[in-house]
Amino acid sequence: TTGERKQLSPSLKKDIRQLRLITSKPICVGFGISTPETAHQVAQYADGVIVGSALIKHLSEAKNRVDTVKRAGTFLRRFRSRV
Repeated sequence: TTGERKQLSPSLKKDIRQLRLITSKPICVGFGISTPETAHQVAQYADGVIVGSALIKHLSEAKNRVDTVKRAGTFLRRFRSRV
């Protein structure tokens, strides 16, 4: 499940710890990530952060293709600077 949320699940950190007991695969979180701050919080204990819904919402305001590319770069740089 992906999508923006107002806050992260209180059990997320515990759930990731339990997943690590049963897999050696990287664990990425893609639910509840709507701001650079939530991405930073999740990056403290997950291997990856997915911001699909928040990115699509941001890009939906673009006026044309060039604006879309600019918006994507700006948006993703904000997130990368916190992770």
